[in-house]
Amino acid sequence: MKLPTARTLKGLHLAALLMLATAAQAQAAPASAPGANAQKGRHAHQAMKLDTNKDGQLSREEVKGHARLEKAFDKIDSNGDGQISREEMAAARNKMREHGRASQTGAGV
Repeated sequence: MKLPTARTLKGLHLAALLMLATAAQAQAAPASAPGANAQKGRHAHQAMKLDTNKDGQLSREEVKGHARLEKAFDKIDSNGDGQISREEMAAARNKMREHGRASQTGAGV
């Protein structure tokens, strides 16, 4: 019986690691249709680049120097916890879009 070579074992080890990493990533990724909410995600991603401590939320300190976010912070922070989450950012953006559409059609919000 022929034993596997070190090269073969390294290849099998690498393949196993790749399979585990792929499975872990698939479990962590949110389930959504391809392209769904792509623009919303892109804008949220841009704003979340300000998240310097990488906690997934924006604090007042992190938005300093960004006049629009500083001005609207309390309106966007809908639960009043002093942090803006991705969900709060997306909700505020949707509200602004709806307001813009209503203004264009002449309806009030």
